[in-house]
Amino acid sequence: MLIIGSMRDKRTLCRRNIDWATDNLPIDKERIAITGNSNVGTVSLFAAACDESISVAVPSCYFCTFEGSIGTIRHCDYNYVPGILRLAEMYEVAGLIAPRPLCVIAITRQGLGHLFVNVLVKAK
Repeated sequence: MLIIGSMRDKRTLCRRNIDWATDNLPIDKERIAITGNSNVGTVSLFAAACDESISVAVPSCYFCTFEGSIGTIRHCDYNYVPGILRLAEMYEVAGLIAPRPLCVIAITRQGLGHLFVNVLVKAK
């Protein structure tokens, strides 16, 4: 089992996977998409925010706010980047992906998903 610790490690692993795939498979380098659920949703959001070669990001079951969810309840610590609130809220990290497409998949009626609607209102 491969365990990757920091967000930097995860982003580096994504970059290496993209490099390997584009070097060894018939892939259009201009059409790279990233997606993932929960913890890998975290990786997909941050990787796309940091790597402009990713054309489309589709984080799933992750997007809400750091302060209103991950920072205030007992939750998986691998979904949080230590100290991130000193720099940005989650919707501001997502803004780094623009103007590339971003599709967020989230629940809206139970669990942490209710915060998603609030984030969209605040971000407008």
